[in-house]
Amino acid sequence: MKHAQGRRAHRTGRYAPYKMYGTVAVMGVALLAGSMVSTGVAWLPAYLLAINAMTFVLFGFDKAIAGARVMRVPERVLYALAIAGASPALLAGQRIFRHKTAKASFQVVFWLIVAAQCALIVYVFTGDVFAHRAQW
Repeated sequence: MKHAQGRRAHRTGRYAPYKMYGTVAVMGVALLAGSMVSTGVAWLPAYLLAINAMTFVLFGFDKAIAGARVMRVPERVLYALAIAGASPALLAGQRIFRHKTAKASFQVVFWLIVAAQCALIVYVFTGDVFAHRAQW
């Protein structure tokens, strides 16, 4: 009982893993994207490359520490990164690292995110999203 309470307090406290890994991810993306933009790369490709690179590294790190008794990368951080544009990195990481491929709950949420992103892309490129003309 005492151990469970200590774990809960640790996860909700100042050093909660989602806060730590989330901060690392945001700072890494900002540094990578900023350095690419400063060399002349457009902001959208720089952002997408940076967030996918950072997500791939975090996913590989999570696989590397999976058997150890250390603070793992929370799935909600991985989901947030996927929503922010790193779905390709998570898919590549699953295949290359063979990580989280059998966990059904992760797969369901991941593929729902991918489906929503695909639907958004289809809507943006086939819908009349950017035209603001009156319909007569």
